[in-house]
Amino acid sequence: MEQQSRRVRQLRLHGGARAVEHFRGVCSELQIAHVRQQVSFNVFTDFENMTTFAPAPLHEPLNHAKFSQLESWANAMKTVRQPT
Repeated sequence: MEQQSRRVRQLRLHGGARAVEHFRGVCSELQIAHVRQQVSFNVFTDFENMTTFAPAPLHEPLNHAKFSQLESWANAMKTVRQPT
């Protein structure tokens, strides 16, 4: 019973990441620009007392990659957003 309970908690914690992966495929089909890199934070290790956001240093390279991709898309889409 404890093993099953632990598995359910794991699924709940990582369910958001799976939803994002699915949504990314939907966005691609609809030709919506999206950022490939994602970062998953853990409520037990990336929050102090489970309330204050304090990401672990290991997330820094992933965050850098994510924001670099976001900046590239933002710059590429500037021309699309410009009024004609």
